[in-house]
Amino acid sequence: KIEFTGLRHGEKLYEELLNNEEKTKPTHHEKILIADVRKYEYPEVSDQINSLIKLSYEYDEMQIVKKMKEIVPEFHSINSPFEDVDRQLENAADKKVESASAKG
Repeated sequence: KIEFTGLRHGEKLYEELLNNEEKTKPTHHEKILIADVRKYEYPEVSDQINSLIKLSYEYDEMQIVKKMKEIVPEFHSINSPFEDVDRQLENAADKKVESASAKG
């Protein structure tokens, strides 16, 4: 007997292959697409990765995941203890927008 018990922590049913800023281009086959990805600046990415490596020595999972989510803002935890980090970052982003709106 097979019994569905639900998703485990961190497990998901759908894998995102592109971020929000990236698109696809069609090919001659309807099920084959070409990714048109955004360009990254090496120094910026290198700095972010080095910062993440430094954080790894502190063994603080929440801070490591928070940094990873800053590097890849499109990633959202589903069915994971790190969903709180998503909420924290979303709240911080909302406050930034509100502050900018008040000034403008």
